[in-house]
Amino acid sequence: MKRIGMLLDNPFTGDNRVVNQARLLQQNGFEVFVLALNYGQHSPIEDLEGVRIRRVPVPEKWKNYMFALYHWLPLFNAFWKKHGAAFIREFNIEAIHAHDLYMGEAGAELAAKFNLPLVIDLHENYPAAVLNYQWTHGFPGKWVARPHRWQQLEASILAKAKRIVVLSEHHRKLLCNKYPQLNREHFVIYPNVPDHEQLLSYPVGANPLPHPESKWLFYFGVIAERRGVYTALDALKLLRAKGHDVRLLLAGNVNNAERETFERRIQDPEINDFLLHKPWIDISEFPTYAAACTAGLSPIFSGAQHDIGVANKVFQYMLMGLPVIASDSVAQAEIVRESSCGVVFKSGDASDLARAIEVLLHASDAKQKWGASGNGAVVSKYNLVSTGKELVSGYYSL
Repeated sequence: MKRIGMLLDNPFTGDNRVVNQARLLQQNGFEVFVLALNYGQHSPIEDLEGVRIRRVPVPEKWKNYMFALYHWLPLFNAFWKKHGAAFIREFNIEAIHAHDLYMGEAGAELAAKFNLPLVIDLHENYPAAVLNYQWTHGFPGKWVARPHRWQQLEASILAKAKRIVVLSEHHRKLLCNKYPQLNREHFVIYPNVPDHEQLLSYPVGANPLPHPESKWLFYFGVIAERRGVYTALDALKLLRAKGHDVRLLLAGNVNNAERETFERRIQDPEINDFLLHKPWIDISEFPTYAAACTAGLSPIFSGAQHDIGVANKVFQYMLMGLPVIASDSVAQAEIVRESSCGVVFKSGDASDLARAIEVLLHASDAKQKWGASGNGAVVSKYNLVSTGKELVSGYYSL
């Protein structure tokens, strides 16, 4: 069995996609080692259910500086090549798994140096995503980061991989159409599915929300404009104006660049008393909050950045039996329609989001019917074990 070495530019803890993949591969007979970062809060060496984690100490600020200068100075790649070479020698790594496009270049050089197969795992459409990051806008960020350069590098980086892990069939089609030189058979589809057995193992506690008589809408995840949160606030205002007793639970950290905007928006007197923001909900508490709510929201903006994948929260809502109200971002809309587990609305359109929520409110049996359908889809198909078979097969055939 291959000894897999993962390259990851964060501390590993809390990155559900990577944690789930590492566990899955470990459970299927592979030995998994992770080279991650230590910003000072974690152990330099740790074992997680047999997965060995080696963390490189580096101040987070310096890591960010190295990455910001990626297209000007080779500091970021030099850092990873140096520590990656020591990592490969120490653990006798036999395959490299680079997490995300920007780790692919260092991963490719290490793979060539040690004659190892390279797997590149695309967590998102990075060339599109980087254009939306606040720190790449304006001066000097845009000049330093040169975000458009990633579009030019994408093909050459992916061409060096033996396997390319993508979030959806839509993502694979997009890349194969854009770069015909890529071999379709080298792609592996691995969505952001949950470890459903673990999530179902958490108990459902007493209702933690005030006003239990109200219909609570649940948003779980990072709070940012591009994730459609402000669209949800505007829809809440419309629904309250129509007399609907609905409230909004926002569970997640606010994007640093938008804290002032968010605080201003939630102070709107028309909605302030009808929403609750919790900066953090532990995943073990998710079933309890889901049970207290009427529907789960995924109002993420449609576009090149988001259309290629489905947020983990969509599958989590489905597993907990919550109907899903989702924007028409391509991949997630396909899941909701295929699974008959909710309603799709036009991205960025608060009026249409309010309409979609009203469809749910007016259908007395919707929560039970759509909830059961979503739960069945995750238990039978969109879970770590079922979806992970393609990833495991991709490694066996390397």
